Amino acid sequence: MFETIVLNNSPERRRPVEKSRADLAPHERLLNFFLALMEGGIAWPGIAKAYLYEPLMKNNYETPFVSQFNDFIADLMSKLKDIRIKDGAADPRLVFIQVLSAAMLPGLMPRLFHGFSGADFNDPELRRAYAVDLLARYFET
Repeated sequence: MFETIVLNNSPERRRPVEKSRADLAPHERLLNFFLALMEGGIAWPGIAKAYLYEPLMKNNYETPFVSQFNDFIADLMSKLKDIRIKDGAADPRLVFIQVLSAAMLPGLMPRLFHGFSGADFNDPELRRAYAVDLLARYFET
């Protein structure tokens, strides 16, 4: 379900959905996923926040979204098993959590760091540069 929401509701959905193409290199698939995740949060903030309301506001993690999200992440990791994590990195699951967390925050609050850095993640070029840099810190290309 989550993959369908993120991929089919992308602001760029008018073009062919490349984000799930199996013929892309694992690194490119991961980059496309993180870009779609940020874009979805920015394009539909109410929907993103509604999915996160129970765990965020009520500390309730027994929701269909949380369960499906964790299943989706496990499935995504298995599909990207060929991606190489840089030497010295933590457990691959922790690396994925770190990268996922760093991608979600700008998608949910694109101007959070504007006062500090001038960054506005509503800018697609900044999102791409941020995602490329983020993945380069943890994964071999």
